[in-house]
Amino acid sequence: MGDLFPHNENFDMRLFLPWRELHQNIDVNLVKENLDYISDEVYNNFDIRLHRKYYLWNKFLFTHKPLDKDVKLTGCDYIFSGYVNPRVNINGKGERLENLSCYFFDEKQCILPAFGALNRKSLVKPAQKERAYAISENGNGPVVLKVDRI
Repeated sequence: MGDLFPHNENFDMRLFLPWRELHQNIDVNLVKENLDYISDEVYNNFDIRLHRKYYLWNKFLFTHKPLDKDVKLTGCDYIFSGYVNPRVNINGKGERLENLSCYFFDEKQCILPAFGALNRKSLVKPAQKERAYAISENGNGPVVLKVDRI
């Protein structure tokens, strides 16, 4: 949903190439946005289908930026977006506060996290009918933390 390779040729691209060669059977689509500086030709070489504002798949709409909460859904049932990099504060050991990227859900859309260093970070506080799921590490592997209404 945008910002796949936020710089011209970079380390992420070198990691993506062997993955893509192993998974040629996967249909990869990208909603190209503001930080996708790489030419369309490079994406075509990776066999990535490009979309300019949004991508509608079945009844799911994929867009770079989240839509306003009061938007009426026409032609789709749910929206997936990125851009804002939602984060939640979680009290850790010894009352240490951790600020973790999270997946944020409301009735109409899911906002996906970004894990790169250059991404904007937006603190979210789930309200009623909203949920956030953060990923943390506990020494034995990743742990999913559900954050309900705060």
